[in-house]
Amino acid sequence: RDATELDLNMHDGSGAYAWLARNGTRFGFLQRYSWEPWHWGYLPGCGAAPAASARRGPAAARAAETETGASLSALPAWVPPRYRQTIVAAASANGIAPALLAALLRAESGFDPRAVSPAGAQGIAQLMPATARGMGLGEPFDPDRAIPAAARLLGGHLRAFGSVPLALAAYNAGPGAVRRYGGVPPYRETQAYVARIMALA
Repeated sequence: RDATELDLNMHDGSGAYAWLARNGTRFGFLQRYSWEPWHWGYLPGCGAAPAASARRGPAAARAAETETGASLSALPAWVPPRYRQTIVAAASANGIAPALLAALLRAESGFDPRAVSPAGAQGIAQLMPATARGMGLGEPFDPDRAIPAAARLLGGHLRAFGSVPLALAAYNAGPGAVRRYGGVPPYRETQAYVARIMALA
């Protein structure tokens, strides 16, 4: 549950490495460095997005529908019905667990699309205006656009840092702070934020 790395060091691992290169992303693995064929990171919630699976044919589309239904039913009961489908689709498209994205939105705004923080963060995903613009989000108060933007941002942090707690810390305090401290920054707010979302997820 908490692991982020898969290392396969073998004397003759060419077959396994080639298989991973073809299939790794289907199971949530991402090759960290092109020059290390044995080193793969694990990104919970990864895999083909339902829309991508549908393009591979009827059988894949049925499997994707089943997977989407399972993801919807796996979301906690506290996720409002209005946002469940959007959360699952956005999370799946960005390689993160739907429950993690739902937990982030609950912690950020309590699912209030009109929320504004004292610091100026806006909408259901509580994005600062500059961050929203950087994510291509012109209307942060539109949850159908803000939720996918939050998933893109969190997914980018997850790929950059290879760890859910660090990705959450970067969402809250900024990636610069995570790099500066080499981990979750020693800010009481950020530490409580990460702990709360991990517990909710």
